[in-house]
Amino acid sequence: MDIYVVVNKDDWEVGDTLTDKSSNGVENETTNDSGGIWPPLEIWSSPLTPGQYDIVIDVNRNGTWDAGEPIDSWTTEGFNVVPEFSTIAIPAAAVIGLFLLIRRHRT
Repeated sequence: MDIYVVVNKDDWEVGDTLTDKSSNGVENETTNDSGGIWPPLEIWSSPLTPGQYDIVIDVNRNGTWDAGEPIDSWTTEGFNVVPEFSTIAIPAAAVIGLFLLIRRHRT
């Protein structure tokens, strides 16, 4: 099977093309003989692009979604990637610092 990380989609239709968005590319895995189980695996390594994503298993490895192929969520995004704390904290601290500096100059 092929494992794709794709941009979130809530209206899947048979034949939709699967475009992997992870930095690793499509993961190719083979399950064992005892019920389709495989060990934990990394499907996306750093850097992660913020956004909403789904995980899709392309069982027949044809690069399109077919009826019955697993998707991690049908009605909402499967998972969200949010910016790292430092990418939010530094600009926020700069804005607060400017606000305090402007306020200090007014008094």
